[in-house]
Amino acid sequence: MLSLHTNIAALNTKANLTSTQSGLSTSMTRLGTGLRINSAMDDAAGLQIATRLDAQSRGMTVAMKNAQNGISMLQTAEGALGEVTNILQRMKDLATEGANATATKADKQALQAEFDELGKELGNIMTNTTFGGEKLLKGGSLSKEMKFQIGAGAQESMSVNTSAGLTGLLDKLDSVAAAVNGRTTAATEAIKGTQAAHQDFQAKLAKLAFESGKGTPVAGDVTAAETALKGAADAVVAARGTPAAGSELEQATNQLNAAITAYGAAATGADRKGLQGALEEKMGAFMALAGTGAGDEITGDGNAAASITKISDALSSVGDLRSALGANANRLNHVTNNLANINNNTLAAKGRIMDTDFATESASMTSKQMLMQAGTSMLKQSASMNSLAMSLLQ
Repeated sequence: MLSLHTNIAALNTKANLTSTQSGLSTSMTRLGTGLRINSAMDDAAGLQIATRLDAQSRGMTVAMKNAQNGISMLQTAEGALGEVTNILQRMKDLATEGANATATKADKQALQAEFDELGKELGNIMTNTTFGGEKLLKGGSLSKEMKFQIGAGAQESMSVNTSAGLTGLLDKLDSVAAAVNGRTTAATEAIKGTQAAHQDFQAKLAKLAFESGKGTPVAGDVTAAETALKGAADAVVAARGTPAAGSELEQATNQLNAAITAYGAAATGADRKGLQGALEEKMGAFMALAGTGAGDEITGDGNAAASITKISDALSSVGDLRSALGANANRLNHVTNNLANINNNTLAAKGRIMDTDFATESASMTSKQMLMQAGTSMLKQSASMNSLAMSLLQ
């Protein structure tokens, strides 16, 4: 139909040209961004699926980092325990040497000196090994259950609990050397208290002697001095740990307690004055031993042989704990490998939805450019339709 008012050919050409222009714009946008979906209008369902896959992929990427950090933490603890193993092996060597009949008293004291220092370093390692500023061993992360987030979902976690093994190891190390748990430091503080009590005791003795000169002994001062001195001596023993049977410290402790008891049981001031010298001597002998802060794991009679067994037990506990840490570190390594595989395939699926196929879009853009050119040319030609209608009136 020829009409002056409505140019059907022009309208159809214009509509097709608009559609072609929209398609060309979409193709150019996809080629420019590299993404097939640049807005929800491009593919609403595909965008929802791709967003879910992206969330899963990002969660797994962080989970892989979590697992790798977990491996580093466990390896730090295991490395510290490796050094503990080396120290225990050396302590076992010292105890074995000290248990031999050829070891003289001077030899044992030299062996004990190194043994004590190694014990202190064991305590230092167990107390001060850290990862990221947090303690790992004694009172640290390994003393309670640890949870590692190893997946994108909240339920994807891995629990590691080595608290029982660590507690058992600490107990074994404590039996190996008192210095491991810092008891020699505590003993030093208790010794200061004993020294103060000794001075107080001497002051009371002086007052007692003064009063006794007048024939009136002050029984309350005697009881107070006895209680203070015995309590301080007991505090030293408690801080150092119970002396080994037959050790010099045990003998000195028993002799001091006997001297204190004898002094307190004296009937008169004159009797106490006679016992004062013996008490002072026993006090000096006790403090000379207690004040050194040295252990008796090798110097004590029969202690070296017992130490060999205790160290062997500790070595076994260290091995068990290291084995547990290594097994869990290996598990985390497998977790990382599995997450990498899942993440790669998840990203591939997301890419098929979101990424531009450049071959397809390039061909589409070329086709639409040609259609745009043809449409523009035809729109120009459609303008001549009205002139055809006028020619019928001539």
